[in-house]
Amino acid sequence: MVIRTQAVAEATGGRGRPKINFEQMPARFPEGTMDRIDRVLKDGETRADLVRDSVEATIVSRERVAERRRIAAEAKATREAEEKKAQAKAKRDAAKARKAAAVNGTPPAE
Repeated sequence: MVIRTQAVAEATGGRGRPKINFEQMPARFPEGTMDRIDRVLKDGETRADLVRDSVEATIVSRERVAERRRIAAEAKATREAEEKKAQAKAKRDAAKARKAAAVNGTPPAE
């Protein structure tokens, strides 16, 4: 019992039960929003429940979009790096061909 009480005291800063969902952010909504929220609430659901669920769903959606964009940017960078590498190789090959042609006394093929 002492361990549990001590854990609760540490979690709450020494007072009462531990807080859950304690980050707060006041928000102002356009006129009529509360009525619209009330019309779509499920049985037993509060406005706060709907707002929390909506915010969570929006965050998850935006995180997915950000991840897809990050992956696409990485793929583009990889493609560009491969293209640059291929162009550098083509330049080296062309220079080798010119050098070989000069050594052999034949005109370079273009």
